Amino acid sequence: MVRLSLRTPIERMIDKLLLIYLFGTHKIIDDTKAQKTVFFAENNMNEKRIKGFSYDFIRWNFGEFSRDLESDLKELKNKNFITDNLILTQDGEEILNQIGSVLQKNSEIIKRIDMFGSYTESKSLTEVKDVAYTKIIVNGKQVKDLPMGEPLLHKLDDSEARINFSIDTGWLGTFEVLFNPRIKDSLDVALTEEEYIPFEV
Repeated sequence: MVRLSLRTPIERMIDKLLLIYLFGTHKIIDDTKAQKTVFFAENNMNEKRIKGFSYDFIRWNFGEFSRDLESDLKELKNKNFITDNLILTQDGEEILNQIGSVLQKNSEIIKRIDMFGSYTESKSLTEVKDVAYTKIIVNGKQVKDLPMGEPLLHKLDDSEARINFSIDTGWLGTFEVLFNPRIKDSLDVALTEEEYIPFEV
């Protein structure tokens, strides 16, 4: 079996930011439809050497599937950034509201996420799965005719891309705090607590 590539910490952060954007602007409301939406967008970007998402996909139940994407969806749900039906929570909205300038700098990537987000939200899950099974051709075959576990898409390497998602290192630190509830809660407490001197003066 082909070994799938590991994402870097920056790639994992960018993937989660793009998912927050996707679910904040499009009603996907189903994990399987989310898998297909991200696959369609990433596949399109890879063909044009644009690096946004960094997921590897294999042929699995219902077609294209990424274990890393499944893991990110679970993490975003467990940390209360999205609901079970992929709607942003208040914490998710907070992140989306903070990334406007970052998204503007990456308009080529956002345009493609919007294109496929709009497409899949307007279709039923059955229609989306049919497209995924029969309209995506890999090595001359429809996805439905490929064996389970067959690699379908690899993340684009930075060196292969003509456009990479652009984000300043300062923003990365900010989002690392926002994505880690324990750090965020500690920071919130520290900012709201009155100054305390632990001895009599």
